[in-house]
Amino acid sequence: MTRARAALALVAVATAATACTSSAGAAPHSKAGEVASSSKVDQVPCAEHLKPNATYHANGASYHTDSKGRPERAEASDLKSSVADRGSCQGKAGHMSGTTGYDGGHLIAATLKGVDERYDLVPQWASLNRGLYERMEAGTKRCLTKPGGRILHYRIRVTYANATTLTPNRYSTDIQVGTRGHSAQTIKLTMANRALTTTENTRLRAQLDKSLTAAGCK
Repeated sequence: MTRARAALALVAVATAATACTSSAGAAPHSKAGEVASSSKVDQVPCAEHLKPNATYHANGASYHTDSKGRPERAEASDLKSSVADRGSCQGKAGHMSGTTGYDGGHLIAATLKGVDERYDLVPQWASLNRGLYERMEAGTKRCLTKPGGRILHYRIRVTYANATTLTPNRYSTDIQVGTRGHSAQTIKLTMANRALTTTENTRLRAQLDKSLTAAGCK
């Protein structure tokens, strides 16, 4: 009888160990919450062309491709800040320009829940990416640090000069922000994807700063 009970105990221990191993194997080397987070991001190859006229989703945002499978627009509502998501596709996207001087630029900023996926990345002229465009991203994110600060919607569209290029020639923004005690403001900028002239840069910066100040984000 003692031996039978001992055998049953060993079976129970082995069964429990198997169950634990099986559960851990479902998400090896993962921390709590990582599996759920990754399931919210559509994974795609870091390829020059994605599916044409397709819609992808990541962290609540929607991304759309044009008839050639190139990233065309991104849109999100009630955006929150996040840790920058950077990876290998960002560098590869910059090289898709076929020439030097370009970074891999996000349509939705990596610090605003943008992702390292091709549908959120295009070749962006380096001085634009690190200059006016970064100023726009940082100013928008700064709204979230103010009392009652919100990014109500965040929409970016790019256009291409022809059917074959992978490098956009223009960015258009439609971003609405607001803080407590201030009227919501819509930031609408049209930026050429190249080195901006001093006049262009000054005008666009003034336009951006005016909207951010009126929204209470400065």
